[in-house]
Amino acid sequence: MKTQMLFLLILSFVLPVQAADHAEELWQKLKTDFENKPQFFNHTVNDFRDGITSPFMNKYDNPANNARPLTARQLVKLPDAEFLDLAIFKLALTGRERLLKAGKIKNHPLLAVVDFSKKSNFRRLYVFDIQKAEVLFNTWTSHAANSDTDNDGFADSFSNVAGSETSSVGFMASDVTYSGNYGYSLRFKGLDPKLNSNIFARAMVMHGFGGLDANQASGGSVGTSAGCWMISYNDSGRFWGLEDRPMLELVIDTLKKGSLIFTYTDEVAKDGSDLIFQSTWIKKTDVPAVEEEEEEKEEEPREEVGSAVPYQDNFDPNKEVVSHRPTEILNARIK
Repeated sequence: MKTQMLFLLILSFVLPVQAADHAEELWQKLKTDFENKPQFFNHTVNDFRDGITSPFMNKYDNPANNARPLTARQLVKLPDAEFLDLAIFKLALTGRERLLKAGKIKNHPLLAVVDFSKKSNFRRLYVFDIQKAEVLFNTWTSHAANSDTDNDGFADSFSNVAGSETSSVGFMASDVTYSGNYGYSLRFKGLDPKLNSNIFARAMVMHGFGGLDANQASGGSVGTSAGCWMISYNDSGRFWGLEDRPMLELVIDTLKKGSLIFTYTDEVAKDGSDLIFQSTWIKKTDVPAVEEEEEEKEEEPREEVGSAVPYQDNFDPNKEVVSHRPTEILNARIK
């Protein structure tokens, strides 16, 4: 009996170390893959923007030229691609392993992470194939208007309440696709009772939007939603080394039915604790090394460049959305 107890005690220490080592090793492989794909970075942004509008744009009213190259001024203002922080990846992978053990998800090779600690003009959505150690997508996605009431491009308020028009965070699983008011869309089911259990009932889905691309992001921030993750239907996969199809379709077709998505925030809850650790599936001690670094590190001031372009789910498709730069009109027509 004593031998068995000793074995279990040793195992309880060894397994977390092994899991952490595995996460770091996988993260490094993914980071290497990311850095070896030039299409993710600004120096190639114009390589396939040849001025020839993608054929799929014909299905939208008065389509813009989605292949117009960015100007030198836009390129300077466009944040370059950044890989996901190791600490956030560790949380995503740790939560995934616990969800698997609890029988809440299947062993799907895809893992998506949305990093809401970044400003909206950064490419905050990452889609990984963790079996092949490949980064499939890194693109822009929205947060909710009421998560960003000061329109500074940062999501700093989250809720699980219907009608709040705020984003939700934590672990979720992709469900069914459908064609709704905003075209091709993907539903999700919440896996965190305290954080996102109502997202299916709230119809918080992934759907399309005319902005959320390099042109809009170069202006300082991108459109907001009533809670949904919006992906650009103007942006073409060919600009990023993929098919000439809307980025929205490529992402949804990859994630549909069974993929895990982890939406991260570094915001603090009302009780002073880190909101993300209200998740059932992760603990603050899952990233102890990062905690020590954060205690010593002073918070960097947030860069405020422009303001967010407001968007609501009752958006009038017959009106143009005007950016905070009055001379530019964003092609943001919703089908």
